[in-house]
Amino acid sequence: MHVPPIRVVRQLRRWFCGRFLRQEAMVKIDEAVAVKQDAVNATSSDAEAFIEETMVERLIEREVVKPQLADEECLAYYQAHADQFRQGDLVEAGHILFEAKPNEITSDLRQKAEQVLQQVLQHPDQFEALARTHSYCTSASVGGSLGQLSRGDTVPEFERVIFSMGAGAIAPRLVESRFGLHIVRVAHRAEGKVFPFEMVREQLAAHLLEQKRKRALSSI
Repeated sequence: MHVPPIRVVRQLRRWFCGRFLRQEAMVKIDEAVAVKQDAVNATSSDAEAFIEETMVERLIEREVVKPQLADEECLAYYQAHADQFRQGDLVEAGHILFEAKPNEITSDLRQKAEQVLQQVLQHPDQFEALARTHSYCTSASVGGSLGQLSRGDTVPEFERVIFSMGAGAIAPRLVESRFGLHIVRVAHRAEGKVFPFEMVREQLAAHLLEQKRKRALSSI
């Protein structure tokens, strides 16, 4: 028999004690003793603890609705969050970095970055030369190239932009990150694949059921 974690047991015990009369509890104690013969040979304190925990578990089983999950719910989640089941995307990206901490980006620095961005948008073929001249990143020496990047290789605010861009594109606006302001270019990209629903169905169902169970317990 599975015994709930101590934290959950304590929370539920407080709730059950306030909800059920002593007579009801005594009935459940009798049921608990009947399902576990080895409690008879235990010490009185051990038997009391076992009976109490078993009573709580029985009450949980009776009072808490066990969550159910339809196949349609799993499929709907899968379709709405396809990126979570995607693997293998690659982009070859480059940037021109105007380095500054987020709370230290001055109007002068932003103005300078905007001016260079307009130059890049008007003359994309000058990206590498402008990166060598203006970028504060060590990648400036190779024309701003960051090489091939996969998801998780860079900070989220930068990653969201580069993986939303097509091959050969230059972001039309400055990208702000914890490192400063970026002018971003994606030279090439290789599409990964989304795992088929049947491949992730079991793990997804377990995850969604656990979320439902937690919500049910928190509502008690």
